[in-house]
Amino acid sequence: MTTEQLDFEPLNLSEIQQESERVNQEETKGSDDYLAKFVKLPERDGYVNMRFLPKLRGKKLYCATKIHYLDDGTGTGKTKVYHSPKKLEFNDKGQPRWIGESVIDLFLRDLWSRSEKANEKDRKEMRRLYSRTKGVERYYYWVIVREEKDAEGKINKNQLKIFSCGKTVHAMILRAISGDPKLGIKPLGDVTNPKTGRDFKLVKKMTKAQDPETMAMREYANYDLSAFDTQESPLGTDEEVAMWLSQMHDLEDLKKVKSDDELKIALKVHLGVITPTAASTA
Repeated sequence: MTTEQLDFEPLNLSEIQQESERVNQEETKGSDDYLAKFVKLPERDGYVNMRFLPKLRGKKLYCATKIHYLDDGTGTGKTKVYHSPKKLEFNDKGQPRWIGESVIDLFLRDLWSRSEKANEKDRKEMRRLYSRTKGVERYYYWVIVREEKDAEGKINKNQLKIFSCGKTVHAMILRAISGDPKLGIKPLGDVTNPKTGRDFKLVKKMTKAQDPETMAMREYANYDLSAFDTQESPLGTDEEVAMWLSQMHDLEDLKKVKSDDELKIALKVHLGVITPTAASTA
């Protein structure tokens, strides 16, 4: 099978440029089987070499979603993941906007409005709650992980995985593809091309910084050293690429949006209004 016979689509670089401009303007979660589908990041300092796969015909390169991490009500600090119904859409001029709303969004809007009228102490508390409740942007990509160690210590090579990242790394990826004249960054172009694409090294480094709210020092993951290879390289053999593409499904399938009634109950548990036991019988 030749590259021309493989069922993939080249990147729409104009579309990537529009999304790159948007994300660069601002700077308990399942079973073991489910998590095994995702790229395993280093627990602390480390790196992962991967290759972004071409997008499925008629689909986007990535899936964009907003996630609410809501307290599970057990008092252990654990959270549950709830996908927002919001969808990232672009108008005729390529301008992006998150479309849609849920009961959580209505609560957040009301909370922020009330915080603006509250005294300083209550305002800080309300805005901490706002930060803990608001949706966080996540992006999913299909990738090939060049090398990964499993739970038994075995090294597996060229594994098909889903890469989940936040807005910062997503912006970094799109900026590298489309370039940024203001920063003197030349575009790499279609890094997903099976013959002339490039591998990507995700570098994680734990860094300490002062929390602006509590003024306490805290650790966070920094990915600034991540970069695409300077040289082009093949993704794999035509047979390997055909196999990987055949195993890919629509990343939108990962977004399991709960009904408003379910989100309302989850929000009440998150706020401590009802217990998890009461929620299970609601």
